[in-house]
Amino acid sequence: MTYFCCQHLLLAFSKCYIFVTLLLSSMILFLITKKSVCFKVGPLWCRSASAMLLGNKDLQWVTSFKYLGINFLSGLTVKIDICHIKRAFYKACNGILSHCSTADVFVKLSLLKAYCLPVLTYCIGALNLPVVQIKDLGVC
Repeated sequence: MTYFCCQHLLLAFSKCYIFVTLLLSSMILFLITKKSVCFKVGPLWCRSASAMLLGNKDLQWVTSFKYLGINFLSGLTVKIDICHIKRAFYKACNGILSHCSTADVFVKLSLLKAYCLPVLTYCIGALNLPVVQIKDLGVC
């Protein structure tokens, strides 16, 4: 079954490659293959996989990747790494609080709400986070 799915995926990649080479120059295709990776999710995620080719370039198999500032981790299901989100939130809070030490408390609170809260809540509505991770972000 896995072999069958990989063959269909390879066929789809080949068709995409032919389409892209017809429409785009080889320089743009080189950039696309340089930035593209393969990512495994599901019951067989820890098994080694055959090489995936886009044109004549090998695509790298990775266990995590970053997309739009969110780190995705492979496993039985797709997992989200929230550590960097918490770090960015605390970094923004520390930056505001260190530069506004003489400001009024309400000004500090307003700045924290305007600049730090969006860092913490970016993309959260679109992600299916487990309750543990939601509570972990709630501590911030």
